[in-house]
Order: sequence, then structure tokens, then C-alpha cells
Amino acid sequence: MSHRTLRSSFLLLLLVFAGCSGGGGDEAPVAAATIAPDGGAFEITAGKLAGVRVEIPAGAVLQPVRVTAAEARPSAHPGFRSISRAVHLRPDTAFLLPVLVTLPFPAAALSSNETVILQRSPTGAIVELAPDIVDPAGLATFAVRSLSTVWVAERLFLGVATEEFLSLEDGNTWTFENGLAATITMAFTEPNFGGLPVWRLQLDGPQQSLGLYLERHWSGATNLLGICSTDGNGFQQLHDAALLLPGHCTIGQGMLDAFPFTSYEPFGTETAANTGTTVVHLLPRLPTSLLTPVGEYTDLLRFEVVMTHWAPNGQAIGSTTLGLTFARYVGLVAVEAFGLAGELTGGMVGGVPIGP
Repeated sequence: MSHRTLRSSFLLLLLVFAGCSGGGGDEAPVAAATIAPDGGAFEITAGKLAGVRVEIPAGAVLQPVRVTAAEARPSAHPGFRSISRAVHLRPDTAFLLPVLVTLPFPAAALSSNETVILQRSPTGAIVELAPDIVDPAGLATFAVRSLSTVWVAERLFLGVATEEFLSLEDGNTWTFENGLAATITMAFTEPNFGGLPVWRLQLDGPQQSLGLYLERHWSGATNLLGICSTDGNGFQQLHDAALLLPGHCTIGQGMLDAFPFTSYEPFGTETAANTGTTVVHLLPRLPTSLLTPVGEYTDLLRFEVVMTHWAPNGQAIGSTTLGLTFARYVGLVAVEAFGLAGELTGGMVGGVPIGP
């Protein structure tokens, strides 16, 4: 990696306190150096923070400034995975010019996901910074106007279409513990679809059922066109396409969507009973593994889905909560619905039985 050559004619004093003790890593510096107004570089060459470097250009400060570094802990930040130690750099006052900071990270931790710098402010807020240089050898360099607690992370991004996790094929079935089941059918006679075919994902429990109308977009996304139930008199709530499984998503970052719906009650009627708004909140996660009665799955995608329905007057008229865990090329391997939870016990996908 190349660095800018800074005009500096003085000897930097680098103090490394290898045996420094005391709690609260931000409290006790493990290294320090004084940088004059004509610029210079501060670098840690030994210890747990070896490789940390701060380059202050000439004119960034008007008086000599003492730069310190201390060990810190990364903060959990949805949608990101930390891949380096955190370091608390001071001073936290603003510089007149951008300062270059280099952080080390294990080269083996680098993946195809986007590499970012996470910066924690004194108030605890987390800010994402784009590195200027990412050296595959394990160094990330970025520019800042003030020092704080920083570390290297990667954005957890699902870079494949979710169609690999849910195959829309007529006759796909899954059975789960606690009497739960799911079925995919291509329906040709669903009311209020004008005779057009529509995919229906049917979730059944011991005493309740819920159907989700789906379409597969060319991008690989799976859109939700409405929900229905044939319990009792039944109903349909239909709306324009809304994302259920996005073609690509950032893991851990919730997605919120709101759209108007038209309700038809009882099920089968073609006269609208009422209208309202549905708010859908999706939270994608990547579980590490799932051991089910038919086997262990590791390539997983989980969605927590909350659909809240509101009347035009702003009154809440119902809410549906689902937990759906998918395994690539298998489909549903765990379901949470109707107050029950169950893991996969069997099924049929693409005409092939699921299981050993």
C-alpha cells in the first residue's frame, strides 16, 4: 500500500506501553506521539494494535497535538460484521485538513462483501465510512476530520437472488413440527384476480390457515400481492406488489413498506368490503445453522415478517407475524406462525422428497 509522504523534519516519539493495565480500554492509551504543525505520522509497530497508523498533513493543526491510541471494543451494528479490533484514537477535536488513518485486519477475514469502516462517536452513534484503500494484505485506509473509536467491518449483503431460497413450483410441500405445514400452488381460479394465475403459499396450522399471494419479479425478488384465509367466512386483502423476499438485501437491516389494500369479505366475494393500509416490516437474518428432524442446514436466510393492518381512520384492525427460515434449494425449513413454531420434518420440492 502506498501512503502520501508528509513533510516532517522531526523525530516522532512513539511510546508503546506493552504492560499497560486498567479497565475501560478507552481510558488508558497503549501508544502516543506528538505531531507538530508541519505534519507527521504516528504508527504502532508492536502489540495488539500493531499496524494502526495516523498521518496528519502539514497545516492540519496550528499547534503540536498529542495523538493517542487505546484498545476498545467494537459495537454491534445491524447489517455488519466486525473483522478487526477497535481502536480509540484521540484527540477528538476537528482537524483543519483530512487526516489519514490506517487500521489492520486479518487478511483471511476479507470476503467479497463490501469492506467499511465503522466509527463510534462519543455519544455512541455509529457512522459508516468508506475506506479510500483496502489492501488485501490486511490494511484499510480512510480519511477523517476528527479521531474517535474506529474499526473495520464488512457489510452483510445477500448477493444472490432469494429465488434460490424459495422455489415457486406447483406442488412443493413442507411439513413441520407442531402441526404446521406449507404448500405452493399455482391457482387459476382465485377470486378477484380476473382469471389470471397467481402463486399461493399456503401456511396451515392445527386450527388456522393463511394464504400469501406471490409473484416472482424478473430481478429475483418475490413480491407479496395480498393475503387470504378461508377460516370461517374467510377474506382476501389485495394490494399492489410489495416486497416479501427482496432479490438482494442487507442482512440485519430492517425494511419497511406501506401500501393500501382492498379487503373482500367473505372469501370469494368480488365486492370490496373495506379498504385500509398495511405496513410490512421485514428483518432479514443469516442464521449460522439449523438442525431439524430431517437434517442440518447451514446455507440459511431468515425473515421476520410483521404485517400490521390499519383502517382509513387510523385504527389498527389486525396484525400478522411470521418467522420464515429458508435453506437454499430446499425452501422453508422452519416456520413460526399462529403462535406456534416448527422445524422441518419432511416434504417434497421439485418432485424430490426432502430428507435423508
